[in-house]
Amino acid sequence: MSMQHLTMYRSASKENSRSMTSRGNPDISLVGLGSVGSVKKARKQIEQDAMLLANRIALLKQEELKAWRKIEEMKKKAQDVYFMKRRNEERQREVKDNRFFPYEFLLETNQHNEP
Repeated sequence: MSMQHLTMYRSASKENSRSMTSRGNPDISLVGLGSVGSVKKARKQIEQDAMLLANRIALLKQEELKAWRKIEEMKKKAQDVYFMKRRNEERQREVKDNRFFPYEFLLETNQHNEP
């Protein structure tokens, strides 16, 4: 890198760091880092941190989708159990009604046949 490019790079990074600090965000400011190598190293670290955060966010989104799918699956199972229970209760009621039907029918028949 020529001296002219180095000077332009340093002045650009100083302007960049000034604009960052003027926004009130000193944590990511590059002020006081010194050499170009340390600025590159800091930038590389920031990019790596950003990539790690992006990966973490993507992983959390996948886990959220998985959780929502599981919730929907459990809702469906609960609904299936509810309807199965209702169907079984209805069948039991029908069996109970049919079990007493012949007896009632016989009583009614005998009552009509008696003088």
